[in-house]
Amino acid sequence: MSEVNRVELLGNLGAEPELKQVGANNSWVCKLRVCTTDKYTDRSGNAKEVSDWHNVELWGKEAEKWGTILHKGSPVFVVGSLKTDSYDNKEGQKIYRTAIRATRIFNGIQSAPSARPTAKPGAQKAPPGDDYGAADGDDIPF
Repeated sequence: MSEVNRVELLGNLGAEPELKQVGANNSWVCKLRVCTTDKYTDRSGNAKEVSDWHNVELWGKEAEKWGTILHKGSPVFVVGSLKTDSYDNKEGQKIYRTAIRATRIFNGIQSAPSARPTAKPGAQKAPPGDDYGAADGDDIPF
């Protein structure tokens, strides 16, 4: 069995994208805060809602593009993988940070992640060629 590191999130941006250039070659990075909400009914019949916040990073030309299109509250569908980085803080303690390294982002999703994304009326659509599917070899491996 092969190992898979793949994340798919359908949520909303909780803050404005943080877009900047980093490193000696001025690579673009866009940092996003994505909120996902799980709604369920507890054993007593009460409606419950639990929200989780996710750190998402997008690199390169895609970062530059989406960093100017997306805004706080934008619905997004993120496809990527988990990446854990570490650094030493001022006290010399090792700090770990896990984020989702996005490879694809779609905006204006109405359907479930397993369905082909569609844009809401008036929403910014994904650029041509960024359709969600098997054309790029990114299909499910079974």
